[in-house]
Amino acid sequence: MENDNRLPLVALAVLVIGAALRLPGLWTDLQLDEVWSLENASAATSWLEILRLKIDNNHHLTSLYMHGLGPNVDAALYRVPAYVFGVATIGLAWLIGLRDSRTTAVITAVMFATSAALVFYSSEARGYSAVVCLMLAAWYCLQRYADAPNTAYLIGFAVTSVLGMMSHQTFAFFFLGAFIWCDAHMQRHHRLRDATRLTMRMFAIPTVGIGVFAVVALVGQEIGGGPPFDIPIVVAQTLAVMSGGPQHGAGLWFVAAICGCLVATAVWSAYRSKDDRVFFYATAGIIAPALIVLLRRPPTLAPRYFLVPAAVLLLAVSCSLAKAIDRGGWRRVMARVLIAAHVVAGVWFTFSPNASRGGYRAALTHIVEQSTGSATVASANRFGGSDWRTGMMMRYYTRAIGAQSRLRYVATEEAAVEGAQWVIDENLDNAPAPQSIVDTHGRQYSIDRVYDAGPLSGIVWRVYRQHE
Repeated sequence: MENDNRLPLVALAVLVIGAALRLPGLWTDLQLDEVWSLENASAATSWLEILRLKIDNNHHLTSLYMHGLGPNVDAALYRVPAYVFGVATIGLAWLIGLRDSRTTAVITAVMFATSAALVFYSSEARGYSAVVCLMLAAWYCLQRYADAPNTAYLIGFAVTSVLGMMSHQTFAFFFLGAFIWCDAHMQRHHRLRDATRLTMRMFAIPTVGIGVFAVVALVGQEIGGGPPFDIPIVVAQTLAVMSGGPQHGAGLWFVAAICGCLVATAVWSAYRSKDDRVFFYATAGIIAPALIVLLRRPPTLAPRYFLVPAAVLLLAVSCSLAKAIDRGGWRRVMARVLIAAHVVAGVWFTFSPNASRGGYRAALTHIVEQSTGSATVASANRFGGSDWRTGMMMRYYTRAIGAQSRLRYVATEEAAVEGAQWVIDENLDNAPAPQSIVDTHGRQYSIDRVYDAGPLSGIVWRVYRQHE
């Protein structure tokens, strides 16, 4: 592959395939966190108010974009930045891999283009796609600066670092790992004083910028909450979903074990070959997130919070697989099998029900179609705070389908007394729904339809109808 003149065509093909995989998700339903972000952005009177909105659901770059668009545009438009960042990630992965070899460029681009998690979040109006893209851009600028200290790369690193932190605060994992790598790398190639000066020169501006942003936007931030979690399961889910693996059952642990072995092999290979990027892989991909989880004990945790560390480790794995292919023999065969499995599983995940964010629009449209005149809808209140969640989703989707005069949400207190014609029972998985439920006054509701959601985003809606 080193002398392949068709390499530009290969790069274009990978980019086109990655862009195509990311398209269908643009038109899936906006899920809860997206709608919540949109409500907050629409309620803000200025961009400064958005910066000062201290809730972890506020992904600042996304919120600023939503604020600029306003509340009354097509839902897919809110996801355009995530899509653009997602496609750009593929090109950046190519450029980063190309620093090693053409083989590494192809494999890194393919791995990023077809990663199920990266494809999925490239069509969600949140900051996850942006933070991965800006992380890769910052890493590329930092490496080029280390080759030849240049003001252009210094500025590029500073800008992408501040924007990366504004996309999502998990960018801090990368920033810490990048600093440790830069200092170690500079000390290997320069005298101690010069190494320190070059490192400080690179990190001074973005550190100040991130510090100012943190004081204005992050200090005092509240966590919006989330479902109960088990740290080992979340880690396993993160490893598995990067390559399109299942999120539950024995398959989760099988795929996570394979991915974990690949990560360990890649990091060990970098160490054995005296590749100083091992400092970056180990710190940003493993040590920093582990310390945050173990010491800070966050109240909520999900695979998406590990997307930056996972992308860092995907760089390491891609490099390791490229070396295996270049070495030939059984290693080449094994590497090709693993890459093919990653691609196939990623594509399958993208076009499977796992990529669903829920069926809120279809559920409310069905209720309207099955009701004579106006209809009242309540929540089964089985998962804390459902009045807030279901009510917010109702407000957005009744406007989206033009059914404000046909549907009315009934809060828990009112529903307990007066009842409602329809009840929405929220759930976080696709477990079988009870055939009937009974409210506090003995009113019985029968299951009408279930609108599933995938494991990464969204909430299952079980729609019940009151007995006549």
